[in-house]
Amino acid sequence: MSDAFAQALARQAQQLQDACTACGRCFEICPMPAPAGIGASDPGAVTAGVLDILRGGPGTAQAQRWTEVCSGSGTCIPHCPEAVNPRLLLSLAGLTLKKRASAEESRLKGGQAFAAMTRGVRVLPRLQLEPEMLARLSAKPEPGAAPDFVFYTGCQVLKTPHIVLLCLDILDALEVRYQVMGGPGD
Repeated sequence: MSDAFAQALARQAQQLQDACTACGRCFEICPMPAPAGIGASDPGAVTAGVLDILRGGPGTAQAQRWTEVCSGSGTCIPHCPEAVNPRLLLSLAGLTLKKRASAEESRLKGGQAFAAMTRGVRVLPRLQLEPEMLARLSAKPEPGAAPDFVFYTGCQVLKTPHIVLLCLDILDALEVRYQVMGGPGD
C-alpha cells in the first residue's frame, strides 16, 4: 500500500471516528447482527466497540464479530444521523483487526473461509438444480468428436449455475459442439 493511500485512509478513519457518536442506529438497522448471534447486544456499546478498535483498542467481542460478518449491504448508510458511512467504518475496523492478527491466525482464518466457500460451491447447486441439469455443467465430450468451442466456467460457477445454463442453451440453439470445462473439480 502506498504511503499516500495509507495516509488518506488514516485521515478518513479519523474523520469517521470524529463524526460518529456511537448512537447505534447503524447496528439497529443492520441485517447481520441477528444471524451472527449478537442481535440482542446494546447497539451503542457495539458501535462504541467498533470505534475503540479503530482507535487501537480491543473493542468488544460483539464489535469484533460485527466487523467479521458485515455483508457490505450499505443498508446502514442512509440511517446514520451523523452522515457517517458505517459500512466504511466497519471495513476499516475489520482491516485494523486483520493487521493485528498473527500470521498463524491469518492462515487459520483464511483456511476456514476457503473451506466454507468450497462447501457452498458443493451444496448450493444441489439445492438449486435437478441432477440432470447439474450433470450438464460437467458433461464430458463425446469420444472422438472434437468440440468447436471450449466453454471454461472457472472454479466458482456452481454458485450461479443459471448463468452457465443460459449460455449452454444459447450454444445448443446455435448448434455448436462444445465442451464444458471448469468447476471446483477441474
